Amino acid sequence: MSDVADRSPQAGHTGRPPLARPVGVSLPYARPVFASYGDPLLLRQSRGAVMVDIVMLVGLFVGLEVVKEAVFTIVVGDAPHEVYREWTPASTAVSALVVTGAVLLIARARGQSRQALGLVASRWPGNVGIGLLGGFAVLFLTVIAGMYIQFVFPELIPLLQESQENINKVLPPMSLGTILALCIAVSFYEELLFRGFVLPRLRVLTGSWWSAVLLGAASFGLLHLYEGALTTIPVMALAAFLSVQFIWRRSLVAPMVTHFIFNAVQLILLQKYSEVFGPVGML
Repeated sequence: MSDVADRSPQAGHTGRPPLARPVGVSLPYARPVFASYGDPLLLRQSRGAVMVDIVMLVGLFVGLEVVKEAVFTIVVGDAPHEVYREWTPASTAVSALVVTGAVLLIARARGQSRQALGLVASRWPGNVGIGLLGGFAVLFLTVIAGMYIQFVFPELIPLLQESQENINKVLPPMSLGTILALCIAVSFYEELLFRGFVLPRLRVLTGSWWSAVLLGAASFGLLHLYEGALTTIPVMALAAFLSVQFIWRRSLVAPMVTHFIFNAVQLILLQKYSEVFGPVGML
């Protein structure tokens, strides 16, 4: 009797083994490997929002050019071209200030942190060192490429000289302090805009970093088309190199330093020793 009582339903036994819960239910939800949510450069924006951001910046650039031409026309009028050249450093500084403010405002409206823009000071000694090495490496390769062109493709030398003339038409003679200040402004705002702001958005549009780097480099080169058609090739190569630095280090420090060194050395040579060192330009 005791055995029968123990096997009864009242004793908690049904005579059947308990149902086994599927093994998969106990597994935690697995995120895709590519969804590295700890990476601040991977934006959580839709492609539509990214397009809106880029269109706003393009409109800002166009608006700045229209305003600049209007001011030149009203203030300078029919003055010689040299007067327009004297305005270039000041107008560049104003553009840098306006674009930097716009980028920071849009990023804040989108909920982006300064880390998402690459504005981080962590590991700065290493990033500065990488930027220095990158700057001098790019300069060395530029010199080698220039010598190669002069010996192997002498027919391209007039195009390089045309590039120098185009730069001279835009930039006036400047002191060393003005050159350094201008290069600091240009390297800061261009890297913040093209690498910190635009490049992660191009990754959202294209779906990969490599496509974003190529598209960003092409855009950067086209914006420097005023220097000459041949100059756009090294400009695109430099832009791709700066983009790789930014993605690798997750910081704008290294590309800013590289950009500054390259621009400063090139512009100093252009201003002071162009007749000795040949055609050089500012990117």
